[in-house]
Amino acid sequence: MSAKELEERVMIDKKQFLKIEKYILDNYKEAKILHIKNRYLDDANSNIRGNHNVLRIRSFKNNPSREFTYKIKGDDGDIEYTTILSQYWFYQITRFSRIPEGETKEALLKNGIDISSLRTLVELFTRRIEVELEDHTLILDSNMYNEIIDFDLEIESKISTEHAKETILKYCEMFSLEYKKDYIVKSRRAFLSLKK
Repeated sequence: MSAKELEERVMIDKKQFLKIEKYILDNYKEAKILHIKNRYLDDANSNIRGNHNVLRIRSFKNNPSREFTYKIKGDDGDIEYTTILSQYWFYQITRFSRIPEGETKEALLKNGIDISSLRTLVELFTRRIEVELEDHTLILDSNMYNEIIDFDLEIESKISTEHAKETILKYCEMFSLEYKKDYIVKSRRAFLSLKK
């Protein structure tokens, strides 16, 4: 299934994370706490990262199914192609670079990805607090990869990328955060950590 992502994010420090976490947990009883593991993959020629796209397998604690997602960078939001994986297909991808038929595989092939050489390059673990609101989803993440821990606040708009930006700016004002346009997505941060 393909979907368009309309997101904005801001990096925060641990003190800001704890303040926002308290605010969310005190004010939104419906907030969900998720434990997520992302495996980021690429082919032997780095065709995915080279085009600023992402291929990941996402696992959730206490949930046997996994999401296999190919995210293509777009000017007005990213396009995501996602296939839900059984344990069998998770094993086939991670051990043999065999991918199930479907929209995700078609998108990979259309973009010239050598699916026979896919391999996991880095793993990222996230503790996420998520609240579904009327016009957006509020997301607070603590991320760990290669002995690095960082934090970010994210907005997923249900309207537009402009709305996502307006909404993140409101949260920045509410929590005295500095909004910067140079945000690096967590997959890229994890990849950059490999060079150290």
